Amino acid sequence: MNYGDKMLTVQEFQIRFGNEERCGEQLTRQRWPNGFVCPRCSGPSRGYMASRRVHECARCGYQCSVTAGTIFHQSHVPLTGWFWAIYRLSQNKKGVAAMQLSREIGVGYRAAWLLLHKLRKAMKDATAATASAALSRPTKAMLEASRRDLEEGAVAQKTSRLLRLPLKGARRNLPAEHPFRAMRP
Repeated sequence: MNYGDKMLTVQEFQIRFGNEERCGEQLTRQRWPNGFVCPRCSGPSRGYMASRRVHECARCGYQCSVTAGTIFHQSHVPLTGWFWAIYRLSQNKKGVAAMQLSREIGVGYRAAWLLLHKLRKAMKDATAATASAALSRPTKAMLEASRRDLEEGAVAQKTSRLLRLPLKGARRNLPAEHPFRAMRP
């Protein structure tokens, strides 16, 4: 969903993602930008079975839904509900309460809570993966430095402080002088 920095209004959101088909099409574009690719053998699609909402691989015959292997997999909440929850989470930095979301998408509190929990975990994992990739180059460079250089003063202090940090930690856990702390999300 690359629509620039402009926030979608509720009306624009309803036009773009107002039904299951539009949400499924968006998810398909995100997951397979160059067309269906079988997760088992990397084969092309034999065709889409609209009645079952699955693609069938031309090579191995595997049938795969666009939601298979994602946080949407085996969920009883329709894609419109998931997309609405993502939209609501992105509109307010404090997020949305599970009780409020349950009223908006017409599911029970427990389903809304689980949905939000899965979305927050996915967002955290995506942030951690990005932070891990960003940290990998400087960390490798520091680890490859000679032992003599690391034992000398400031370099050793900075390196040991960086290596003690968990890679999945938030930026707020970084020391104030750390360059990644100043980066915007």
